[in-house]
Amino acid sequence: MQSSHHTTFSTKTTPQKRFYNTKEVCEIAGISRSTLIRAELSGSCPQGRRFGARCVRYDRQQIDQWLATGSWSLLPWQQQQEVSHD
Repeated sequence: MQSSHHTTFSTKTTPQKRFYNTKEVCEIAGISRSTLIRAELSGSCPQGRRFGARCVRYDRQQIDQWLATGSWSLLPWQQQQEVSHD
């Protein structure tokens, strides 16, 4: 007797995360953690959001936009945002 197995595929899509963690940003950008911190302190990349003493998350849209613009620019991140909206 053969058993009939049907493979079903879910049509649900996995929701995208709203935040990246520090490791993910570094991997995506191809930079070290210390370089990310320096860029953040100098204002040349989006600021992370603290969710506790040891938990920092970065807004996915801001990071994706920052990376898409190739923004290792001399302009601080906030000024880049203002210039791009003009």
